Amino acid sequence: MRRLRLSAVLLAGLLGLLARAHARSAPPDPYPGYMSTTYSDPAHWLCRPDLDDEGNFGRLARVGS
Repeated sequence: MRRLRLSAVLLAGLLGLLARAHARSAPPDPYPGYMSTTYSDPAHWLCRPDLDDEGNFGRLARVGS
């Protein structure tokens, strides 16, 4: 019984470490260096990460009206 508990604790710790390591790593880029000519233009986006929430909301409100 004691061995089973020890094994369970070690396994849980190992899985926790692996999960944290996996979450930190970025997914591989399947097309390194590729830049889309369509999507690189900010005019094609309604919500952009470089705008604050108010800027994005204003863009969406204009489209919805």
